Amino acid sequence: MTHSGPPAARQRISSALTLAVYADWLCTPDSVPSHAVAQLLTLTRHLATGGVDEDRLAGELATTVWEQPEGQARSGTQQILAAVATGAAWWEAAPAYRNGAGGWGSDAAVRAGAAGLLPGSGVGAVAQIGRRSAAVTHTHPDARDAAAIHAAAVSLAAADGDFEILDTDKLLAVLTEQSRGATMRAQLALVRQLGRDRATPEETAKVLGCGRSACGAAGAALAAYLICPREPLAAIAFAHQMGPDWHAAALMTATIGGAHNPRARPPVTWSLPPALKPQVVDVASRLAAAPPAVSRHYRRVSGFPAPARFSATAGPVVTQLS
Repeated sequence: MTHSGPPAARQRISSALTLAVYADWLCTPDSVPSHAVAQLLTLTRHLATGGVDEDRLAGELATTVWEQPEGQARSGTQQILAAVATGAAWWEAAPAYRNGAGGWGSDAAVRAGAAGLLPGSGVGAVAQIGRRSAAVTHTHPDARDAAAIHAAAVSLAAADGDFEILDTDKLLAVLTEQSRGATMRAQLALVRQLGRDRATPEETAKVLGCGRSACGAAGAALAAYLICPREPLAAIAFAHQMGPDWHAAALMTATIGGAHNPRARPPVTWSLPPALKPQVVDVASRLAAAPPAVSRHYRRVSGFPAPARFSATAGPVVTQLS
């Protein structure tokens, strides 16, 4: 049985995933693809089979093979998944991390971008999937909130790739509606102000704080994307210029930008690694054929049908980088 899905959906998903791999390479050109990319592809494949099954997802993430760069310490996500691989239950291993505080790093937010690529799905349902997919490794409320907001941002960007003028205020208002925590809501308010001030990458990094946190990375990805939503390579470069601690933000920027711009491609001098190209093609085809995510608890925001479309009648015009 083939899993091809509509061509337009395949192209959009493929663009988002390919640009994410490119952004990962841009941050670590001498390294193998990061475990964050591996998790993004794993969740994309998982969602193609229909919804989130936390037990199965934890097992799939635990068996995902990635090479650890020499001298680099294992992340909290890797430690939790290593415990799951040896037989621990994810619902015991994840909450126990950091003495019971739970993980708040960026890995779960990066992989949650896959939820936003589900074709034709409502933003509320996508946010729920983002939270659930995060919980198998990240139980801190801020990490789950950031995962939901990133998934919703990808979904909104993918909902209509034809708008020329982006209503930034309405986009951020929709995302704020999906946020459940003060930390992520504060980040979204900062993103709005940074966009109005036309902040530089250095200024953006200073204002948003910790790039290794889920909320920091999610906020930075939105800030970079909103600087130049029609030029994803420029947006990725903006996130990359924020510094090495903002690696996750660059991947997340790429996912949002690729979802918005399905015809976007990396520079011609770069190509997908041979080991990853068939995976990207396969998971894009499978996810494109998946049914839309639905939710009885979807909260429609005034002016936005589901899936959401943007209006060019109000809000600031976002110009491209000069």
